[in-house]
Amino acid sequence: MKANGGITQQKISWIPASIDSSSKKLAKLFDKCYMKGHCDIVKKAFQLIDSSIDNAITLNIGEPLIYLVRQPSNVMPLSLFGDSLNRVADLFLKLVNNQNGILLIDEIENGIHHTKQKELWKLLFEIATKFDIQIFATTHSLEMLRAFVDVCSQIEDGKAG
Repeated sequence: MKANGGITQQKISWIPASIDSSSKKLAKLFDKCYMKGHCDIVKKAFQLIDSSIDNAITLNIGEPLIYLVRQPSNVMPLSLFGDSLNRVADLFLKLVNNQNGILLIDEIENGIHHTKQKELWKLLFEIATKFDIQIFATTHSLEMLRAFVDVCSQIEDGKAG
């Protein structure tokens, strides 16, 4: 987009340190993601945190919500899965719905267990590259910084996939 004076404006999304997006807002973002054919990316992000998740869907039973399907065919609303999966939903839904834009993430480590941080960075880099998105993230976590550096080093060495 061009603003007055020829300065280029980009789409900017922001993810605050605390969970900000309502279940209804996440469901709307998921539906946009579905319409663009990117639900597999979000499902992959959910599986990064909980490998028992088979699928994600939205249903409008009263209020639109994202439901996660777990093995063996257990369907539950995303809100019952805790901060980690809600954070991942917010992050990756805003990522895939913000092509050619900027994503600002405050305290990226919130809700993400240290054992999952490298995988998170790998997936973030993969999706950001695919959709041409610049990510700016803040953190207070030394583990998250180390995970970032390790993944960057792997990419520079051509080992990340």
